[in-house]
Amino acid sequence: GYGLRLAARDAPVGGLALLLFDLPYVAGTVRRFDADITASGRTLAELVRDLEGRVGIEGARLSYGNYAGARPVDMHIAAADLAQPRGQTIAATMRGSLRGKGFEGSFTADTVERVLRERQTPFHFTGASAGVRLRLSGVLAEPGADSGPDIEVELSAPQARELAPWLGFSAQSAEPVALSGRVRVRENGVKLGAGSLVFGRSSIKGELEWRRADGKTRIAASLAAELLAPAELRGLREAPAPGGRTLVDLPILPQTLDFGDADLELTVQGVHGLALDLTDLAFSGRLRDGALEPSPLSLRLQGNPLAGTLALDARGASPTASLSLEGDDFDAGAVLRRLRLAQDIDARIGKLRLRAAVRGSRLGEVFEQSSFLASVEAGTLAYRDPGTQAVLPL
Repeated sequence: GYGLRLAARDAPVGGLALLLFDLPYVAGTVRRFDADITASGRTLAELVRDLEGRVGIEGARLSYGNYAGARPVDMHIAAADLAQPRGQTIAATMRGSLRGKGFEGSFTADTVERVLRERQTPFHFTGASAGVRLRLSGVLAEPGADSGPDIEVELSAPQARELAPWLGFSAQSAEPVALSGRVRVRENGVKLGAGSLVFGRSSIKGELEWRRADGKTRIAASLAAELLAPAELRGLREAPAPGGRTLVDLPILPQTLDFGDADLELTVQGVHGLALDLTDLAFSGRLRDGALEPSPLSLRLQGNPLAGTLALDARGASPTASLSLEGDDFDAGAVLRRLRLAQDIDARIGKLRLRAAVRGSRLGEVFEQSSFLASVEAGTLAYRDPGTQAVLPL
C-alpha cells in the first residue's frame, strides 16, 4: 500500500486550489490545510480504484476572479472537510461566508476513480444562510461543444434583501423570492432553461441564453409573465447608476453582465397595480449596442386590442424610448368607468392613435422631459340612463 500526507500552515491558497481542485484565479491564505491519501495496487488504475482520502481546511481567506479586468470576490472558509472512504463516494461539508454573509453546506459526488475515468460526475449540493436555501444538482463536467455542466438550481429566501450581498437585491426589499431553472454550460455559451422567478405577486418564466459569436456575447431571452407587479419589482434592485443601463452587476460574479446585445421575446398575461387593466402584452425585438430599433408590440388595455412599435436607446445617462400604438373600435366608456370618471357614458372611438416619447431614468425626469399625444378618428357617444339602462344618444 501507499500513503501520502500533505500539510500546510499559513500558506498561500492559490497553488493548492489549482493543484487539487483545478480552480484558477484563486488567491489568499489558509491557516491550516491537511490531506491524507492511502491506496494499494500494482497499477495506477488499481491505486485509484482503492483510494481512500480526506482533505481538511480551516481558516481560509481567499478571493476568486483574480484576472485582468475582473473584480475579485471575497470568501472565507471557516472549516471544510472532504472525504472519500474506501469503496464509497465523495462527501463534503463546509461553513464560512461569501461577501460577508455566512453560509453552511454539504456536497456529494461520485468516486475519484469514476471522476478521473469519465471526466464528469453527478453531484448534489445543499446550502443555507439564515432563511436562504440553495439546492444544486446535476452533472459537473469540463465544458465542450456538445457536453458540459448541467445543473438544476433552486434558490429561495423569505425576504429578497437576504440576497442583497450576493445578487445585488435591494437591502429594503421584504418580498419573498424564489428562483429555479436548469443551467447548461457549453464551450460557446450558457443557457438557463425552464427558468422561473417568483417575487412577491410577480411570476415570470422563460429561457435565457448567453452565446459567444463574432467576438461578442449575444443574449437571447424568451420570457412569459403570468403576472407583474411593477411597484414590487422596482424595489427588487437598488436604483441603477447613471450610464450603462444595459449592465447588470451581480456581486458574486467577478465581471458585470452586459445585456447591450440581446434578442428578446416577451409575453405578459397581466400587470398588477395599474389604473387600467393591461393584459396579453407581446413584444419581440433585437437590442444591439444598447439600442432597440422600432419593434412590434401588442397588448390589451381595458380589454381593447392595441398594436404598434417600441424603440429604445439605453446607451446614455438618460435613456429614451418611443412608443406608438393604435386600435380600432376602442371602448372608451370602459376606460372612463374603470377610472371612475363617468359611470353612465357609452363612448367608442373609431380609430385611436397613441404616441409617447419618454426620456429619463427617474419618475420626475420622465414627467419633465417626455411627451404624450392621443388622436381619435370618428366614434360614438351616448348616455346610459342609470335606472333603465336605456342608451340615449347625445
